[in-house]
Amino acid sequence: MNSNYENASVNLIRFMNFVEENAIIHDIVHDVVDTTEFDFKECFIMDAGSLQVKIPINEKQQIKAIYDYMWYIIKDKKGNVEFQALNYPCSSSKWVDMLHHFFSNIVGPFSDYIKHELEKRLIVLKGDTQPVITMTQNIENVNGNVVQQQSGNITINTNNNGVSGEDLNGLIEKIISSLSEIKDVDTEEVDSVKDDLESLQEQIQSPTPKKNRMQKALNGVQKFFSDFGMKVAVTVAAKVVTSQDWTALIQQAQLFIGNL
Repeated sequence: MNSNYENASVNLIRFMNFVEENAIIHDIVHDVVDTTEFDFKECFIMDAGSLQVKIPINEKQQIKAIYDYMWYIIKDKKGNVEFQALNYPCSSSKWVDMLHHFFSNIVGPFSDYIKHELEKRLIVLKGDTQPVITMTQNIENVNGNVVQQQSGNITINTNNNGVSGEDLNGLIEKIISSLSEIKDVDTEEVDSVKDDLESLQEQIQSPTPKKNRMQKALNGVQKFFSDFGMKVAVTVAAKVVTSQDWTALIQQAQLFIGNL
């Protein structure tokens, strides 16, 4: 959204490549575009050097149209976003305003849809539901960690309701180290979530963790990811930390707190 004349085309290519490469976002988008029949030229009408937009009532058709139109710009128009933005009616004659207007109205609904679907998939947000882990154990005179293996290849150290404090602490460290990579989010917001993450760490490492403090800190982390999940996903595309890491942190912390 904050692109300029020099980087608009590159940013669009990077964005669409990220959509394809990130497993969660790929599934969200392709659940729609692979099952919806719609010609994007019925939505984006190009006639006599002017781009007119006719938004379909069906949201899935709109997402399908935007997706195909973005790839049309990249492949058939050689990524020339500037030309497309020039043809899209805008009250300003400044390049930067035309680009922002184009991205906000054309690409904006697409990124908003992804964000909303990401929020739906965060099953522990707002404490609505929690993942269920079913275990049957007969344990006598066990010292140290218990290893529980369920179906698949996952092994968990069950220190606290299936969650290892050491693993959770490591996940928090990983996310804290990535905060500086998040772009287009106010420094105050990043500093605030860092404080919440460090508060979680402090309680995890304490011999007597305080449930209320942990829940307050986790609420802050959940709110940050709910508000800025899409920006986190896009700007942390260096693959060091992913949206899955944030989701895993929230889930594991909720389980840890639930057993205090």
